[in-house]
Amino acid sequence: MRKRTFTLNLVAVLLALTIAACQRPASQAPAGVTEPTSSELDFVVGTEPSQAMVDDAVKATETAIAMMTMIPAQSGGGAPAEAIQPPEPTAIPVIATPELSRPSTYTLQPGEWPICIARRYDLDIGALFSANGLNMNSKPAAGAVLTIPQSGNWSSAYGPRALKPHPTDYTVQAGDTIYTIACRFGDVSPEAIIAVNQLSGPGGISAGQTLRIP
Repeated sequence: MRKRTFTLNLVAVLLALTIAACQRPASQAPAGVTEPTSSELDFVVGTEPSQAMVDDAVKATETAIAMMTMIPAQSGGGAPAEAIQPPEPTAIPVIATPELSRPSTYTLQPGEWPICIARRYDLDIGALFSANGLNMNSKPAAGAVLTIPQSGNWSSAYGPRALKPHPTDYTVQAGDTIYTIACRFGDVSPEAIIAVNQLSGPGGISAGQTLRIP
């Protein structure tokens, strides 16, 4: 828009100067010379510009337009603006969690107890206790190997399998292990927590660390 306005103004000024030069009145007669009087019409100086003047004005205008088109468009007086390419979207890696299936046996880890294992593997508590000679008051130590029944499921009579809603984030507390964190959530396996957080193993956590619970 600025380039067009500038060009139009330039054309108008050039044409105005040309016409003004053609309409300039003839010089007055020297003093003391009596101008002849006659009933005939005085000679009228032509007001139309000559063809040469018009050609000059057109050439000057064309030159100005050509110069304007040679000037690169600038933004804010700086270098020519370059097209900004949007950043490439970052692909979010999809991490598969291991499928939770019942093992035939399970070795208790520190901080785990039988009812935690029943929640994790969707076991019937009565069947688990019967297969291992346990009851509600039993407290087998870490390292005890439990036989896992292959039939029966968790009963809502013992409450929900999931003790906390998830997926969510969890901040590791002092004394936590991958196994105790899994027990906090009930139906989450330690292997799934390790996989989602890309940990090297069950021991690679520290207090204050944020873990993703699948």
